[in-house]
Amino acid sequence: MTKQLSLFIILFAVFALWFSFFQTNALVQKFHRGASDPVIDALRYQADGSFESGGFLVAKDEQGLPKAYLSQYGLQFKIFALLWPPNVPLEQYVRGLYILLAFLFAATLAGFVLVVAKEFGRFSALFLAAGILSSPWLVLYSGGLAWMIFASFLPFVFSWMLYPYLKSKFPFFCFAIGFLIFFKALSGYEFLSNILLSTLVPVLYYELRNGTRLSAIARKSVWIYIAGFAGFLLALNLHMAQGIAYLGSKREILEHIVGKGLQRSFGEPLFAPRIVLDYLLGPAYLKAETGATLLITLAYLWTAGIFLLGILLLLFSAKKYREKFSGTQGGALVFALAFSYIAALSWTIVMPGDMVNHPQSHAIIFYLPANLMVFLFLPVFWRHIRGTRSIRK
Repeated sequence: MTKQLSLFIILFAVFALWFSFFQTNALVQKFHRGASDPVIDALRYQADGSFESGGFLVAKDEQGLPKAYLSQYGLQFKIFALLWPPNVPLEQYVRGLYILLAFLFAATLAGFVLVVAKEFGRFSALFLAAGILSSPWLVLYSGGLAWMIFASFLPFVFSWMLYPYLKSKFPFFCFAIGFLIFFKALSGYEFLSNILLSTLVPVLYYELRNGTRLSAIARKSVWIYIAGFAGFLLALNLHMAQGIAYLGSKREILEHIVGKGLQRSFGEPLFAPRIVLDYLLGPAYLKAETGATLLITLAYLWTAGIFLLGILLLLFSAKKYREKFSGTQGGALVFALAFSYIAALSWTIVMPGDMVNHPQSHAIIFYLPANLMVFLFLPVFWRHIRGTRSIRK
C-alpha cells in the first residue's frame, strides 16, 4: 500500500507539473481558441451584475453582446462562482482555476497509470505515462474551464480502479457510473457516448480475464449502460428546469435543446466514416480553420499515428490470437482494445455535426479511450509476441 501511494504521488507530481506548466504557456491558447470564454464571461457578468444568465454560461451574439448559452446546465460555472474567494481579481482567479483543473486531471490519469502498474507491470505503466505526457490534447486541454476534462475521463478510470472491488456490489458500481455521467453531463454533453462506453472497456477486460461467459458480460454491460443513460436523463431534466425558470417557457428551452441536438447529429447530411478520415488524414481543421501552425499539424499527426497504430496492432493480434494470446491476460486485453475503438468512434457516429463544427478541439475523442488503450497495450503486445505470455493469478 505504501509503495502504491508513493508511486501515485510521483505520477501525480509529474503530471501536475507538466500539465500546469502548459496552462501558463501561450501555446495553450492556440489549442483552446477561446473555449473557456463562456465560463469566464459568466463569472465576469455575475460579478458586475451587468447581465443575468440565469445560471447558464454566457456566449456572444452576432453583435458581440452577451447571451445565455442554453446548450448545457453550466455546473462548472456554478462551482467556480461558489469557490471564488472575495477580493481576488477575476484574471488571477481564472489562472488558479486552470492550475486546479490541471491538477485534478493529473490525479485522474495518475490513478489510471497506478492500476496499469499493478495489473500489467511497471514497464507498461512507464510506457503509458510517457504516452500521456507526449499527447497534446491531454496536456493542453487539461486545465480547460468549459470541459473540466477530468470529468470526461473519470468514469473510465473509476471503472479500471474499482470494478474488481465492486463487482460483488454491482448495483453500487452501476449507481457510481450513473452519478459520474450525471456530473459530466451537467457541465456539457460532449463525448457522452465515448465516456459511457469507455466504462465498459475495463469491465470487458476483467471479466474475460476471469473466464466469464460473454452472455453474462453482455447483461452487466446493459445495466451499466442503463445507469449511465439514467444519469444523462437526470442532468437533462435539471438543464430543462433551469431553462424553464430563465425563459419562462418549457417550449422554448425544449425547442433549443432538440434543435441543437438535431443540428449536431442527424440534422446535417454527413457521412461519419468520411469525418473520421478527415480527422486522421486531413486533418479536418486545416479545411475548417485558419492559423494552422506546424506544431498543431504535428500534434494531429501524432494523435492520428497512435490511433492507426492501434488498428494495425489489433489486426496483427487477431491473426496471431490462437498462437500468442488465447487464454492469456493479453487475450482479454485484445478484446478490450477492440471495444475501445468502438467507444472512441461512437461520438463521430452519433454527433457527426458536432465533430465537423469543432474540428480542432474534438480530436481528443481518439483518447476516449482508444489511444490510452494503445499506450497500455503496446508493451503487453510486445511481451506476447516475444513469447513471454502470462496469466495473472
